Amino acid sequence: MSYSSESKHRNVKETHEYHHNSLLEMKLHGDYFTRQNDMPNVDLGLSYSWLNKFHLRYETESLLCAAQEQALATKYVSTKIWNQGTDVKCRLCGEQSETVHHIVSGCKMLAANQYLHRHNQVGKYLHWCILKDLGITVTKSWLKHVPAEVVTHQDKVIMWDKAIVTDKKVNCNRPDITIHDTKERECLFVDISVPVCANVIKKEAEKITKYRDLEIEVQKCWNLRKIRTVPIVIGALGTVSSGIMDKAKLLSPNIQFNTVQKTALLGTAHILRNFLTPLKNLAP
Repeated sequence: MSYSSESKHRNVKETHEYHHNSLLEMKLHGDYFTRQNDMPNVDLGLSYSWLNKFHLRYETESLLCAAQEQALATKYVSTKIWNQGTDVKCRLCGEQSETVHHIVSGCKMLAANQYLHRHNQVGKYLHWCILKDLGITVTKSWLKHVPAEVVTHQDKVIMWDKAIVTDKKVNCNRPDITIHDTKERECLFVDISVPVCANVIKKEAEKITKYRDLEIEVQKCWNLRKIRTVPIVIGALGTVSSGIMDKAKLLSPNIQFNTVQKTALLGTAHILRNFLTPLKNLAP
């Protein structure tokens, strides 16, 4: 096409819409975005705020974008798309197909270390904000914060990953963070999750129902006036629900959503790098 010929798209907005629609038509690269558009109660603006607010290194940003479009060299892509090899099973667990979604939030071999570390980093920031908001002395940077199992300040009791004993046995009795206000007779259970993006809304609902029995028993045992479970769910590749900001403000008005989402995304980028880097490329 000649440079002097008329462009198909006259402005940036039309060009963006053309590229976006073309992406949605792609079965593989557009699958993430198509599913995201079909999900109810997803805040697309917040889900992509990291692209222009976080100032990530270009290699990290490109890795996460490639993961969203499933353009990474997983076994599934190598076998099914590039026709290189015949084995699609995960190189670690050997049970599920090795896809981007499996790597970032579905491999049982990563659950006890990589996923747990990402989860705890998000929880550590929330815990730090809660304590700071109460006027409790904390480290200058949340990255150096080490959550104590129980912190008591005036009428507030903050528990970190502590099992709650009730008269009646309850299966799920260990919220990530418990905030008990003894004066107001109120309690919040905070549970954090970083699932695959397609399961963000489903995971929020699971968290609420998961602790329902515990809410009932604790309300009776502690003579509470009000009790609630607050799910903080961030998709492994950034997707969040439309109510995530309101939920975060229930814990502390000073919580920065950008930090919560960035922490989850950096954890995902770390997992992808570790998983996909061949051992032969590592220095002895």
